[in-house]
Amino acid sequence: KVIVVRIGTNEVQIVHMEHTANYPTVYGCVRFPTPENAVKDGMIIEVTELATCIRKACADKGIRTKDVIFTVASGKIASRETSVPIAKKKRKTQPLVMAKVSDLFPIDVEKYIFSYVEQGEPKKTEEGGLIQDVMVFAAPSDLIDSYYTLANAAGLHIESIDADGNAVFQVMRRQVKSKEGVTMSIQINQSATLVNIISDNKLLLQRVVPYGINVFTEVLLQEPVFQVQTEEEAYTLLKRNRVILHNLNSENPENNPSLDKRIEVTDNASYLIGNIGRVIEYYNSKYKARPIQEIICMGKGCAVAGIHELLSNELGIQTHTPEELAGVRFNRKVNINAYILQYINCFGAVFDSVHFVSNAVRQKEEK
Repeated sequence: KVIVVRIGTNEVQIVHMEHTANYPTVYGCVRFPTPENAVKDGMIIEVTELATCIRKACADKGIRTKDVIFTVASGKIASRETSVPIAKKKRKTQPLVMAKVSDLFPIDVEKYIFSYVEQGEPKKTEEGGLIQDVMVFAAPSDLIDSYYTLANAAGLHIESIDADGNAVFQVMRRQVKSKEGVTMSIQINQSATLVNIISDNKLLLQRVVPYGINVFTEVLLQEPVFQVQTEEEAYTLLKRNRVILHNLNSENPENNPSLDKRIEVTDNASYLIGNIGRVIEYYNSKYKARPIQEIICMGKGCAVAGIHELLSNELGIQTHTPEELAGVRFNRKVNINAYILQYINCFGAVFDSVHFVSNAVRQKEEK
């Protein structure tokens, strides 16, 4: 067993689950608000306070597991796709990848940690050899080191460190039913949305849109008529009541004041939907013969009443949220619903992690 920990700007998520890539069982999930100024773009700042909160959350939930996987949400982690010849032993692939990093990333490679995950199946070259597509990830050394410091303070042993985008991809590729089809997954979080376009176990495109459910909650908080004081109250209202409409720019011929407010809330999503639409346009320009066939909506946003109809109508692609999660099993005590789908970044970290390792630890292992 392992705990998977994701430390976001607004909340910390912890999932207690099996550490296996073969249908892992989820035993329980817990979350708590991120202490103020404890994290900055993924970098752990307030180590002691966060460590105390993690220990308490685990103790309150009866979790005794000390092995941890961190999934890191940070704009400082970059990724690029490339291909390498297939090495007979996996550990021989790393030097082949490292030989390419200075060409892939215009950065000071001495200050970064690099790792990779394989993409799709091996392909034959014209010369008869085999090559493997890989997604190479780069993370600042000090960012990764901050998680080792946190683990040490919390009395935890690091099994792996994953990149948030990879963890989501690993879950989402298991939701795609057809090998030939193209699926877009959108994970709508509080203030950002992660977009993945996937086909045949391969990530074709990944983008982060700088808007989330805050496009709705901000309007609710500004309008006294909705009677909400916090983002959490606004989010609860969006889940329980059908506040948003099925289209942007709806008409209000009878000047209904209630409808007027709902139109205002819905239309503020034009920033979010417009950005997702531009990602689709860019994808279509690159893959003209492979249109997106479905959109899977995940994250906090998938629980907002009416979101699937709004996205389907405005983007012109059928949008839905799975009723069950392929590739993951849940203990009978865990209810499978839109709430539990907020933790998919954690679920995905046990499958095929990027496995960032600090330079200090890697040097010890090599000795």
